[in-house]
Amino acid sequence: MQRLHAETSCEHPAGCRRRGVSLLEILISTAIFTAALTAILQVMRLGHDSRISARLDAEAVLRAESIMGELVSGIRPLTAVSAQPFDNDADTNWQFSVSVEDGGATSLLMVTVRVEYTGNRQYPTSDGRAGRLKRDPQLFLDAAAAAAEAEAEGSSSSSSSSSSSSSSSGSSP
Repeated sequence: MQRLHAETSCEHPAGCRRRGVSLLEILISTAIFTAALTAILQVMRLGHDSRISARLDAEAVLRAESIMGELVSGIRPLTAVSAQPFDNDADTNWQFSVSVEDGGATSLLMVTVRVEYTGNRQYPTSDGRAGRLKRDPQLFLDAAAAAAEAEAEGSSSSSSSSSSSSSSSGSSP
């Protein structure tokens, strides 16, 4: 069996010794591999941070809706607060703020709840908001008090008029 060898024309004896990879080629390929690996790891870290940020944003919105539900149902007073921690919460990095502003009409209030996550350097900061127009409860309380007062005055004046009419009918012969 005969082997075919590629014939090389070597004019210089040092040029014929090239059989392996040079040190420069190894360094260049290592640098390219390191740069590619660094880029891939950065993309993976960015994806991980985005996943955590999305989870924190979703939790912030849920917490804001929870506080809004408590405000609307009357569990919490409808007053403006700033940077309040959540009750009975092991994670102290969550805070909420409530702002109550004029809603544009005489009986409306614009209630806005903002929830913030001010975590450590490991997690990004996050916030969520919830806003709702709500009728001013003070107007209902004032109207109920005025109605109760009017009813009290009406019943006292009707009882005094009925007693005077019964006394006048009793004295006639």
